[in-house]
Amino acid sequence: MSFGLIPEFTGRFPVIVSTRMLTLNQMVQVMVEPKNALLKQYKYTFALHDVDLHVTDEALNLIAEQAIAQKTGARGLRAIMERLLNNAMFSVPDSPDTHTVLVDAKAVRGEGSVLLLKGDLSLEEFLQSERDGRAGGDNSAALDSRVEEVSTLVAD
Repeated sequence: MSFGLIPEFTGRFPVIVSTRMLTLNQMVQVMVEPKNALLKQYKYTFALHDVDLHVTDEALNLIAEQAIAQKTGARGLRAIMERLLNNAMFSVPDSPDTHTVLVDAKAVRGEGSVLLLKGDLSLEEFLQSERDGRAGGDNSAALDSRVEEVSTLVAD
């Protein structure tokens, strides 16, 4: 303006700002901590159908790593979560006995799927069986009947 340019004209100049990439911990914080955090939004969506969403800490770290690797930053977190949970969001309304959706590291890596826990199988019981390697013979078969895998679209 001191050189005779009007504000309407100077406001049209592009502004380029370089910023530093978020660290892994900062990306996880973006998904979990803010009032309108991404994970809270998905938990609310599943809660509308009386279903809990549980994402393991390792899965959160892997999601953040994927966003960093793709150089999409915090904006890429939603796209990754959307690909992971898309099929589960469509499967849950048709499955009235589902009470928990579990996203673990296997699902994020593409080695497994997002899991729907059904019936009287608690999340703690399932996680304990995973830690024990599902060694239990007949108990393992009963456990598998209460866990449904939902295919994901995460293949990179």
